[in-house]
Amino acid sequence: MRRDTDIKQRTIKVAKDLFFQNGYTSVSIEDIIGKASISKKTLYRYFVCKDDILNEVIEDLTTNLSADINALLEKELDFPKKLKAVFSCTAVTMSKISSKFSDNIRRNEPQAWAKITAYKRDIAQKCFSNLMEEGIQKGHISKEINKEIALLTFLIAVENLFDPVFLEQLPKDLVDKIPRSPRDTFDAIIKVIYEGILTEETKKKYLHS
Repeated sequence: MRRDTDIKQRTIKVAKDLFFQNGYTSVSIEDIIGKASISKKTLYRYFVCKDDILNEVIEDLTTNLSADINALLEKELDFPKKLKAVFSCTAVTMSKISSKFSDNIRRNEPQAWAKITAYKRDIAQKCFSNLMEEGIQKGHISKEINKEIALLTFLIAVENLFDPVFLEQLPKDLVDKIPRSPRDTFDAIIKVIYEGILTEETKKKYLHS
């Protein structure tokens, strides 16, 4: 039983790395069994088809990321450190997913794409909402801030800046200035939301105007 679990998990990891690096449609069953060092017969003992492997990959990704984030949310850390840790964790995971993979899934696997989109929305809402509440309670975030507006701003930014369809509708010169990697994009979103766009001097003038 342990051996079966090890073989299945190794195959999922191999497929995940290949899918994320090269895109879903560019990876064949032969690529997976070759990299995993298993036979086609062994692979089909655990998976019905390539789409089945994809679903397992998505499940593995979301389960592990949720576990990592929940562990950080429950950990006793100073709020600024917790904030950075949670978003760094998410950014590291997102950075492993190539734009080619996202575009492949969106175009060719609508059910898988819907699952990924729903997960991103749910995890973003949970993380941001919990952190906002903790930040307000501990005096790190102003109580005057409208939490719902802040949450929606974050969700809309995450939803759209990782969506190839949305980006295709924007002027090319604007898209070219958006960070290429998911990690850098995520960091930029957090920087704008938490640090703002005004300098400290301008903030003081704005608040007293």
